[in-house]
Amino acid sequence: MIYLPRKNHGTRRRTTIWRAALRWPGTKGRNIALTFTDEKGNATSDWFGVVRYQWYHEPDGSVIEERLDKDGKIVPLRGDFQFMRTRMTFDGQGYFGRLQNIDESGELVNTASGAAVFQYDFDTQGRFNRWEVYDKDGLRAIGPSGTAGEQNTFYKYDLENIIFFDQQLNPAMHWSGAGRWHFEIDEFGNNILLEFQNGQGKPMNTNNGFSRYVAEWTENGRHLLAEAYFDQEGHKTTHKISGVHRIEYTRDYLGLITEKRYLDIDLKLVNRKDNGVAFEKMDYDLNHKPIKTNSFNTKGKPVQNP
Repeated sequence: MIYLPRKNHGTRRRTTIWRAALRWPGTKGRNIALTFTDEKGNATSDWFGVVRYQWYHEPDGSVIEERLDKDGKIVPLRGDFQFMRTRMTFDGQGYFGRLQNIDESGELVNTASGAAVFQYDFDTQGRFNRWEVYDKDGLRAIGPSGTAGEQNTFYKYDLENIIFFDQQLNPAMHWSGAGRWHFEIDEFGNNILLEFQNGQGKPMNTNNGFSRYVAEWTENGRHLLAEAYFDQEGHKTTHKISGVHRIEYTRDYLGLITEKRYLDIDLKLVNRKDNGVAFEKMDYDLNHKPIKTNSFNTKGKPVQNP
């Protein structure tokens, strides 16, 4: 599992969500609302505290979205992304064009950081190319990531770099603690490396305590075997949240994971800092459908509800 650095963007899953009910009007087939309920039919929220999403379809093809909490109040898009009532526009190919923060009258409104518009761009092959942040007057602004935008670069058809920039289009530091994210893949298209770099493309340690995430796959490229973390010098290190250096997967003849082990820099079992789990064993039925995951600490004692 890749533990990418996050900053209060709402990562905790709400296990009480049972179903999401969509509504759409007439014969147009356009969704106008989505609500969340638990197994008893009572209102509950998604990851970001939203009980109800509602959409208004404008004559020009744009869509206005409002996200409401249990009290019917509009809540931010997510965490530090303080866009409240949002308008989404699309280009002639149907690609996402702009995300705008608007008031009840449809006028642009700046957030505390000065951002009012996110402008998105796709290349001629339909790949996401770039986004930029502007204020309500069309001037470059800083968004919730701490940058004015990002530029993607590709190696052949695969994402190779995400490069962050400021209002003057100079290298900028993303809230993850990096100036760019660099990716590498193997011959099968599997991600084998994520390296956090500074603005000049040199490895650097980020907020989660590592610079490089490395993944190992089977020779045929079908199954993930291990994941590990390294610092900017290439030395073994641990993830700040989990306290784990390496994760190893044991698989059966079908490739199903039968055991997952968490190791320290000495390659010994270690209890994760966040949930106390050192290894997990997976059970399957006769049809190879997962039944249960059993978690244990380094002493082999079960860990309940990690």
